[in-house]
Amino acid sequence: MHPVEYRETDIAGIELIRPLWIQLNRHHHANARVFQEVYARWTFDECKVYFATVTERELLRIDLGYDPGRERYAGYCVSSLSEDRAGENESI
Repeated sequence: MHPVEYRETDIAGIELIRPLWIQLNRHHHANARVFQEVYARWTFDECKVYFATVTERELLRIDLGYDPGRERYAGYCVSSLSEDRAGENESI
């Protein structure tokens, strides 16, 4: 088992999470008991637009878990911090 490497980026690295976000959205769509239609319609490109608007008014941070043995990202967390220091997990 390889140790996970943790990396950080901002909106500039948003494409790094695309495959993980798509997998997560498919999981939610398949397993949701409510809001299933939301997951069916929501696209990553729409998500990127949303994160770009968050970046305009708040700080946005993307933390990534990288598996060097498999040479791929294994997880992510997108979080924001407003001017009044209120933090929120946007996607995990």
